[in-house]
Parts: sequence; structure tokens; C-alpha cells
Amino acid sequence: MADIKTRDAVKGTIKTIDKAAVASERMKSAYSKIKDKAEQGYYADEGSATEYAADRVSAASERITNEGVHQY
Repeated sequence: MADIKTRDAVKGTIKTIDKAAVASERMKSAYSKIKDKAEQGYYADEGSATEYAADRVSAASERITNEGVHQY
């Protein structure tokens, strides 16, 4: 009979998902996003003039609606 050629199966050739690495990467990403958003909220006056004006208008309209509801 003829010899049948076979390949040896090598472990680790297929990429496997490292769940710990994926989780830590997601946590780092979420932390940096939260940190950026917190800094933007904390330093709101350091934004652009358009952002400042929009925030002022929205805050004023919110205050007016809240005061109008409480008066009646």
C-alpha cells in the first residue's frame, strides 16, 4: 500500500479570543470615554462660544418651563 501523507495538527494556529484582553481593552476604552465626558462637563466654560450659547439657551428654557409648571 501507498503511504498516506498527513499533516500534524499544530495547536494555536487558529487565532483564539483572549477574553481577558478583550475585557480589559473595553474597560480602558470605557474609562477614557467617561473621563473625557466628565472633563467636558466640568470644564464647560472652556468650550467654544457656540457651545456656551447653546448651553445657556437650553438651561434658560429648562428653567422657564420648570418655573412655569410650579407656578400653576
